[in-house]
Parts: sequence; structure tokens; C-alpha cells
Amino acid sequence: MSQPTPRPPLNMGAMGGTRDEIVERMDDLVATFNVLMGTELDLVDDPSGGATDCKTVIRVPFDDPEAYLICEHELSHPFAETDLELTEMFREKAVERLLTRAGIPITSPDAIPYKKKLAMLVHHLWNVLEDWRCCSVWGEVYYGGATLLRQRWESVAQYDMAKDSEEDLAAYLGRLAAGFDTPTAPPEFRKCAPHMISARAQVELVDNKACLAITARLVDDIADELLGFYPPDPKKNSPQSQAQAKLHALAQTLSVGTPPSAQNSDPGKLGAKDLQPDPTKGTKGSKRRVSAKAMGQMRKLMTASNKDGDPAANKKSSLQSLLDDGTEKMQQRISAAKSKLGQQTKSQKNQQEEVLVNAGRVCGIDTKYVSPVVSLPKPSRKAGGMRRYLEQIHLEQTSIPAFTGTKIHVPTFVQARLSGNLSSYPVFQRTEESGGLQLLILADVSGSMVGHGLDMLEQALADVEFSCKALPVDLHLWAFSSSLYLFKKFGSPRNAPGLQMQYTSMVQALDVAVEWSKAGKTDRGVILITDGLPTSCRHRKSSGNPSKDLQDVMKELRGDKVILSVLAIGSRTDQYDSVFGEKKYGLVKSLADVPGALADATRIIVEVHLKK
Repeated sequence: MSQPTPRPPLNMGAMGGTRDEIVERMDDLVATFNVLMGTELDLVDDPSGGATDCKTVIRVPFDDPEAYLICEHELSHPFAETDLELTEMFREKAVERLLTRAGIPITSPDAIPYKKKLAMLVHHLWNVLEDWRCCSVWGEVYYGGATLLRQRWESVAQYDMAKDSEEDLAAYLGRLAAGFDTPTAPPEFRKCAPHMISARAQVELVDNKACLAITARLVDDIADELLGFYPPDPKKNSPQSQAQAKLHALAQTLSVGTPPSAQNSDPGKLGAKDLQPDPTKGTKGSKRRVSAKAMGQMRKLMTASNKDGDPAANKKSSLQSLLDDGTEKMQQRISAAKSKLGQQTKSQKNQQEEVLVNAGRVCGIDTKYVSPVVSLPKPSRKAGGMRRYLEQIHLEQTSIPAFTGTKIHVPTFVQARLSGNLSSYPVFQRTEESGGLQLLILADVSGSMVGHGLDMLEQALADVEFSCKALPVDLHLWAFSSSLYLFKKFGSPRNAPGLQMQYTSMVQALDVAVEWSKAGKTDRGVILITDGLPTSCRHRKSSGNPSKDLQDVMKELRGDKVILSVLAIGSRTDQYDSVFGEKKYGLVKSLADVPGALADATRIIVEVHLKK
């Protein structure tokens, strides 16, 4: 029997680093959110995995290379207001309701075969949806962390959950939520798939209460689907016998004891135990004191339906009302957080700057921010040659399904009508813009550029800035010599405070660009402006040869589908051809050559970009 392919390590890029660096950044992150949320969460090293009680502690395995991502995931729960006490009450009531419908008192010995399994299923389904919900909320504040976490879920689902998904319904649905179906799973599992997909879509950017209501409906929908595979005895076709058959159907689809996909607290697995209280607590017949208000709230969550509305009378369903209220609450939470983060000493912009500075450490080059003080020259008369290529880049508008709106998403509406369950589908449409280009100009400011080389560089920057105006191109400027200088705004590197024109650490600077590009590979491009080749080796994975290291970094960029072009200053075409490739760069021998050469370099970028 062949061994399964091991899950490849997640490339943390600038979110990685040494243990001490990661722990320091996690401390800062938790401290920032303690101020923001008015909490006193303690960051604790826990080698067994990430976990949180949402009130007092954030547990993270400090030695895990993905520790910072785990910390973000655990923080997303208190930030998105995950309520574990309400959830525990919900799980108890959900199990009790299923047993009551089957005519089995929760204290009855007949309930014993079902209680633990049902509690685990209800909790697992909620935890899957709650993880997805919290990730969507976190992504509104820290897009990069949420994106990387979803990549981790996808990787774990692909490599680690395939076998479990063939044998256990909870594992199957958790893997499905992470984006991977299991064609070899039993047909009764796959019959439940549309309900999980619909529920996952509904929980984005809502609150915990709405998530619980969606979970209650998901449990019922799954039980109804499974009833077709495990029907009741036709001789006992009473409502009670049908309900008992539902319990039997649910029990048949779960492995004995804890579902395999929930056996650890790895947040890479959607629905893991990072929020896991005792799944059987409260199911032994003991009654806790619950306020009338809490009981009313619970009944509202448990009975929320998408079928009790009246579109003709402009009356929302009870489920839609919960979703709308939850969305409004989370949007207020997100807006308040963004405002407060902007007031923190370490604002989001500061954190993004720190990410790049840390990337410089990883790549072995001192990295600092500078501001230009000298104005760029006027653009060349022929700067439009570059612009005509950039004008081919457009923002694309895409209509995607949504549960609220004023316009109908026709394909989904047709599918919903055919299914006979119109209210379960996102039949409205929302327009999203995508495309555009993030363009990084990586400029050589080593000692050899002093004089005529710097003049040509300034002219190239002036033409680039002119050509990108009013176009969907977001410009960034970095310059490198022995250090890497990140410009706070686009301008001339001449006499920039703190910038020193020394040696050519081109490979290290490009290596940092590799890290920068990972946040948006599909829409990022780099134009390298240089008058020579590197004089130092790569800090990591070096071959010991500067030119070979340069080729390796360029290959890595292009292999990640990041567009790289070169504006080469000088006349050494044979040397440039051997490294960059024949006709793979624009050549500048004098100031008069800048517009044409820059147009050539831009053409390479745009042609590749448009093919994506």
C-alpha cells in the first residue's frame, strides 16, 4: 500500500523568521488586540497546538514554523466574538431536540448510543462554519493572514484528510468546506455536500448567533438527506419512527468516538479542537440555570427558517433577519477595529512595513524606509510609448452570487428554481472588481550609478510615474546598493536621507521582491533597473556564485508567475543576454534611449500579464 504524499510545508515568507522574531511579533499582535478589544489575553506557548477560550488565553506552539499564522487564527475568534458558552448551550439543545423528536428522553438509556456522536457532529459542523466565519472577518482587517490560512486549510484538506473523508461524514464535510470534494466518499456523504457549501457561503461576515442558526439548519438538512439512505420501517411510518431513523442515519455516518478530523487542535484542519469544550457536557441529564432571555434567544436560533418570509409583503424570513443583523454587527466591529488600529502606535501600515523589513532580514539585506527630497525631471516627450502598453490593463468586473441585493444572478436563479428551493441559493448578484497591476520598480543605486547612470534612472522613473497616472497600476519604488531602501512615496533617489550608494546587493533585493510578490502573484510585476550584475551571493539557498544566484532568484519569481522585466543601462549586451535572455530587457545607452527602452521593458510585463 502506497504511503500518502506528505503535506508540503507552507511558505510563510515574511511571516516567518527565527523563533524569537516570531514570538516578539506575536506579543505585539496580542497586545494590540488587547487594547482594541479591551481584553487581557495572555500569549502562552503550548506545544500541543493552538487553542483559545476567547477570554483569557491564546495558546500557540512557539516552535511551529507557522506559529504566527496560528496566533492570528486564534485571535480571530475573540475578535469576531465567538461565544463558547452560547455555543455549548446550543449544542446541548440541538442534541436534546434530535432525541426528543425521536421520542427518546435525553436521560434515557436508549439515548446513550447517540448522545456523544450527535454532540460531536453538531460541534464539528459549527466549528467548521465558525472557523470560516472568523477567517472572513479577520480578512477584512488582515487580508494576507486570512489568505494564507485558507491556503493552509486547502493544503491540509488535500494531503491529510482524504482517507478520513471516505469513512466519516464530519471529516468529509470539513474537507469539502476547505475546497476539496472526495469523489470516493459514500453517496450519502456526497448528497449532503450542497448543504455544507450553502452554509459556508452564508456564514461569511456574520456574527456568532447567525452562525449557530445556520448550523442548526445544516444539521436538519443533513439528517433529512440521510433519511433517504436509511429509511424508517414502512410498517412504522410514524413521525417518531422517521425521527429515530434520522438518528440512526447520523450515527451510521460517524466513526466511533471523536471524528478523525477533530482529533487534534491543529487549526490547519477546518473544525479542529481549538474551540473544543467537553462535547458531552450537559448531555447527562443535569440542568443548568438558564435565564429566560437566554432561552428565548436560543429558541430564536434553533427555529430560524428561510421559509417564513414573504417577499411580496417585503417581509424577511427569520433566518435572513439573523443574517442581516449579524452582518451589520460584524461590519460595525470591523470598522471600529480599522479606526482603532489606525490610532495604534503600530498601525496596519506600520505592520506592513515591518513585514518587509523582516523579509529583508530573512533575505540577508538591511532594509529601511526613506523619503525622496528631490523632484523627478519632466517626463520624456516620448513617454507615451510606455503608456500605450499600460492602457491595455483594465479592471475587470465580475458578477458573483450573493444572498442579498437588488439584481438577480441569472445562472444561480435558474438553478434554484430547478431545485425547488429558491431561498437556499444566493440568487442575487454582487459586482467585484479585479485585475489591475501592482508594479514594483527595483532600482540599482550602487556606486557605479553615480553620475550619468543616476540621470538615466531619474528620467526612467519620471516616465514611469507619468505613464501610470489615471491607470489601474499601483506603483512602488525600491532602491538597492548594500542596503535595500523602500520609498515611502515615488520620487528621486538622489540625495534621499539615509541612502548610500555602495555595493550591488542585487540578488538579496530581488529575493525580498520574491517575498513581496507572494501576497498577489497574479497581479504583480517587477521592473529591475540596473547597470550591471550582482557582486554578492544570495543569503539563503546560495550556489556560491552571484550570477547563478541571480538566475535562481529570477527563475523563482517567474516560476511563481510573477512578471519580471529589466531596464539595462550600458552597452554590455552580451553580458545582459547571458543573464536576462536575448530581447528580454530594454537597453539604455543614453538619455535619448530611455523612452524606447522603457517601452520595451513594459511591453514584456504587459504581454505576460494579459495572458494570465
